[in-house]
Amino acid sequence: MAEETTSEQIAGLQADAARRDEQIEDLEAEATRRDQRIQGMEDEATRRIARILGLEADAILRDERIAQLVNEVDGLTRAREHAAVIEQAKGVIMGSVGCGPDAAFAVLVAQSQTQNRKLWDVAVEIAGAQDRHSNAT
Repeated sequence: MAEETTSEQIAGLQADAARRDEQIEDLEAEATRRDQRIQGMEDEATRRIARILGLEADAILRDERIAQLVNEVDGLTRAREHAAVIEQAKGVIMGSVGCGPDAAFAVLVAQSQTQNRKLWDVAVEIAGAQDRHSNAT
């Protein structure tokens, strides 16, 4: 009888061991599935980070281009303002010397070079002198 109990106990222990082996296999399979899900999430996070970095680089390039365009517009605005003053100064020269626009511009250039001043500064002075003269009369 002791032999039967021991055999039954051994069989019971073996059955328990088999169940535990199955449980271990199930747990290992579940761990593998979780590892695969984690790897998938990490891959997705890496793709998203790469996309964010790409968008950030695009935004930086756009910001730089906007700054370039702002500078260009500012330069064009100044050029337009300068052109108006230069045209006014040419008109003053044409009226006082009796020459054409090209000769008047040559006078501005010559005076600018002789005085080592910017052409626009010379034009402002001439146009301003004409304005003061007009206001005085």
